[in-house]
Amino acid sequence: MISFSTEHQEQGVVVLSVIGEVDLHTGPELRSAVRAALTDPQTRQVRVDLAGVSFMDSTGVSALVGGHGEAQERGITLVVANPQPHVSKVLRIVGLDKVLGVTSDSAGGG
Repeated sequence: MISFSTEHQEQGVVVLSVIGEVDLHTGPELRSAVRAALTDPQTRQVRVDLAGVSFMDSTGVSALVGGHGEAQERGITLVVANPQPHVSKVLRIVGLDKVLGVTSDSAGGG
């Protein structure tokens, strides 16, 4: 099971908070949620907050990569914030920690 909440902040920042496990069954939901966050023409940055994600497999990684590509096409920055240790390790292993601009503070920089 997975759930999402979206918060629109100042200067076009959208924080997409994700809670649950991102796997084969829920990865498409993450992809849809990221895509939805990218649709507002005022959006300049989407910050995917993974503090509530206890597990992520390659399906979740794929959703983030797809979201990153779509964000770039729209001129939007997509960053990942607050990954749990397991998720952070997965992102590091595949090299996405550098590409996605992983941060440890959902309100910080970008």
